[in-house]
Amino acid sequence: MPWGRSALREAGSGPYTGLFPRLPRGPRLRAARDCLEEAFVEAHVPAQQSQARENPRLSPPDAHQGGSRGLARPPGSRPEAPLGLIWRVRDRATFEALAGARRRRAGPVSLRFLTDGSDEPPRVAYAIGRRFGTAVKRNRARRRLRAAITLDSALLLPGCAYLVAAERSVMTIPFPTLREHVATLLRAVRDEAA
Repeated sequence: MPWGRSALREAGSGPYTGLFPRLPRGPRLRAARDCLEEAFVEAHVPAQQSQARENPRLSPPDAHQGGSRGLARPPGSRPEAPLGLIWRVRDRATFEALAGARRRRAGPVSLRFLTDGSDEPPRVAYAIGRRFGTAVKRNRARRRLRAAITLDSALLLPGCAYLVAAERSVMTIPFPTLREHVATLLRAVRDEAA
């Protein structure tokens, strides 16, 4: 048996004595065995990192000579926040209050809203239940509603929370019609709150 204990004992000397079976003699096989043993030998790697010896290619004055072609801005400044910011409804109390609010309907879209009198950006939630269809259909309907509301975000009141729901037919109507239904609802809410 070539892989038995006696074969492993006779495998030769070295740091891994006994790990390899005795191989037949010959120049090619000996070279293969030596390569295999070298692959298992640990290399000495120093713990300290060597210092960088090469100078950088560009000196600091030359690195930014041309600069960027865009508008110059101070290094710490950030772009301004968008004005039409819409937040999401996150807390359970707001959802429960929206569930008890009066529902307005235009076509396949219905809307409930609450106002709290603050000057925070408007908050919008979407109610698309499992009865609507598969997750792909629900997500597509939610994206269509979100796009319609984003386009008419000027009609949203600050400090209000909105709950937008839809029927399955929201997927089959053309987007301009959907946007018109959403705008009608948002105008009605705006007129009622004013």
